Amino acid sequence: MVVQYIVKNRETFEPFIEDDVPFDEYCQSMETDGTWAGHMELQAASLVTHSNICIHRHMSPRWYIRNFDYHEARMIHLSYHDGEHYNSVRLKEDSCIGSARPIIIKADADISAASIQSKTVTSKLKGAAGIINAGSIKLVMAGSGCENSEKVEEVLLQVGGDVDAAIEFLIAEQGTEEYSVKSNNAEMSYGDNENGNSEQHEEERLNKTCDLDKSSNSIKRSHDDSRFKPNEKKIPRNKVCPCGSKKKYKACCGTAAGRSSTKFAV
Repeated sequence: MVVQYIVKNRETFEPFIEDDVPFDEYCQSMETDGTWAGHMELQAASLVTHSNICIHRHMSPRWYIRNFDYHEARMIHLSYHDGEHYNSVRLKEDSCIGSARPIIIKADADISAASIQSKTVTSKLKGAAGIINAGSIKLVMAGSGCENSEKVEEVLLQVGGDVDAAIEFLIAEQGTEEYSVKSNNAEMSYGDNENGNSEQHEEERLNKTCDLDKSSNSIKRSHDDSRFKPNEKKIPRNKVCPCGSKKKYKACCGTAAGRSSTKFAV
């Protein structure tokens, strides 16, 4: 049905076909079961089914294809994934048997009411530049969740009193601020852990260095003590000196040691 509508309105849709694909070949590909549709097919689906479309995206404002007034057409809800896939949406309470249960979002009704009201007061807004209707401010606050009326009024002035645009802008801004806060908290937490770990590593390194110094000093003192400690076993004078001279101890090292020690004392 959608592809046939595109074929019948070739002059409207053909300029939007990408990659220089021939129109007939493109339509034939779209008619194949399992082919993912794009923005152009969604617009055609909205027109041929006389329905508006609400597209839900993760952590992003809803995107609307609104070709008809709210009271004249139903709203079809879709989700957009990974920048390339559209899927149907049902309520969590939906049994998934038969047609989907109606999905009513209060903001949708507010946006529609705001659109009607905006058209009504357009001439007034143009006649009084810089003045925003109080009703528009309340509608934007209800649709976006922003409780700062001054900020809402400022945004409305920036978008020329367009209630729909103001709501979408504020929702997108809130999502960006929340993401920024989470990112900053994560970076601060990581920095604290990193500094704490570096200080701990430095302290451990210093402790190890001190332990090594103490150990080396202990070994050195032990070595010096063993080198200068006198031999507890005295060599008898009438025995051969262990120095290898084959002389008696008295006539060899013992006498030399005695002389050297005496000389050192002087």
